[in-house]
Amino acid sequence: MGGDAWVMGDLFQIHDRSVLPELDRYEGSEEYRRVHAFAELGSGERIKCWVYEYVGGVSESRWIASGDWLAENRS
Repeated sequence: MGGDAWVMGDLFQIHDRSVLPELDRYEGSEEYRRVHAFAELGSGERIKCWVYEYVGGVSESRWIASGDWLAENRS
């Protein structure tokens, strides 16, 4: 666990930055903070983006080594 970890996710282009405070409220300032990061596309291209970073601790037992929550939680 640490700063070099990665997760699978979706990337959306936002044309109106005024929506960011609304997204901040949705994610919740107590649990997440919006930070700059780089997304790596399937092509290998890296794009600067915003991500919501969980500010709490994560125990080793909850760590998803693959970074793919959906794959780990399919039934």
